[in-house]
Amino acid sequence: MECDKQDKYNLILKFLFFLVGFSIPFSYAFNSIAIGLLFLFSFKFFSLDKYKNDIIIKIGYLPLLFFVVFLLQVLGVFYSQDINKGLSYAIQNIVFVLFPIIFFNLSTYLTKDKIRLAVYGLIFGVSAILISIYINIFIEIFKKNLEFNTLLTRFTRVGFVKYGIEEIHPPYLGILTIFSLVVLLHVKLIKRKSLDYILRGFLFLFLGCSLYGISSIMSVIVLFIFLITSIIFLSKSIKFRILTTLSFFGIFIIILINLNSIRIVTKDFPGNSLLGRIQWSIFKGKGDTSRPENWKSVTNVIKDNLFFGVGSDGGLKDLQSFRDPKSESFKFKHNAHNQYLEFFLRHGIVGFIIYLFMLYELIRVAFYSRNEVFIWFLITFLISSMTESYLVRQIGLTFFTFYSILFYTYYKPKINEF
Repeated sequence: MECDKQDKYNLILKFLFFLVGFSIPFSYAFNSIAIGLLFLFSFKFFSLDKYKNDIIIKIGYLPLLFFVVFLLQVLGVFYSQDINKGLSYAIQNIVFVLFPIIFFNLSTYLTKDKIRLAVYGLIFGVSAILISIYINIFIEIFKKNLEFNTLLTRFTRVGFVKYGIEEIHPPYLGILTIFSLVVLLHVKLIKRKSLDYILRGFLFLFLGCSLYGISSIMSVIVLFIFLITSIIFLSKSIKFRILTTLSFFGIFIIILINLNSIRIVTKDFPGNSLLGRIQWSIFKGKGDTSRPENWKSVTNVIKDNLFFGVGSDGGLKDLQSFRDPKSESFKFKHNAHNQYLEFFLRHGIVGFIIYLFMLYELIRVAFYSRNEVFIWFLITFLISSMTESYLVRQIGLTFFTFYSILFYTYYKPKINEF
């Protein structure tokens, strides 16, 4: 009887893991409900014995660092210029407290099956968003009698994501899509081998092609690094590795030459598209016209608030004072658009050092674990964070905190075995 009850609890737990992963690309309310249910249900597995003796050795330093990060954000509210905005940001970051408690309660009940369901949830959540986008775009094409090549010209980036059942900022949808591709390459979806290859192959192709519509350059760069690294290291033949590397670079150079020979930034291929943005950045020598100026304003504000930062509200008023009123950053009131600078800006050198310690602890455990999905989750986040502040929105926050502490809690006890 007790065994049946435990099986029932495990089944519910698996469903909740899937639900949290699935809800990440969706609304704040849906995602918050899923996290809340997992949080409450985790106390079914709570045990006082876990608090005894070597707790740090068992669960590691990451949960403690998560708590410290949240404490910094709460303290940052008190010296924010906009107290309400700072408080809202701190409340949003409650996941830095909830997930450590959840996975502390569940630490001895984590299995690979539960981890798989958590990443399956994200794959199907992202796929559902992308399918809804294409359905609505095709309806728009038929309704307005548009040509099908408008898929490559008109429906890109913001003009692409706005057709989803949930509109997601392109870089955020990009990072979720890239991680989904990583999972598809390394994790089986179903037991039957032939059907699994077909399903994963179809989803890989679908998600990969969707990156064009998302048109996030950093996502494409991460995908390129991931694919070439995977092909090189999956093969045992040194000759094949060399040939593959040369082929990739050859294809890349050919694409660049062909892009340079035609005018992409036209009414047919606007700068908003992936191809247009590549040409604008590389061949027209413009690069990113908003981020460098944006980063300059951030560094100027950091200089005046070096030790403890501007506070949890992000110091928009100070940032705007260093920006050209005609610039994109000023008009759209941009944040730092760099997670490392964002953390430094809000919490100073003290917070930045704590953030680096947190990343170091994750990197250490990830590489000791030798788990490709965990490692590439971090690589994807770390590279993408160079051009986007992912931890200022619910999607980025949940994606990072949920999967980082999920992988960490499962693999941390095992690294002592190496």
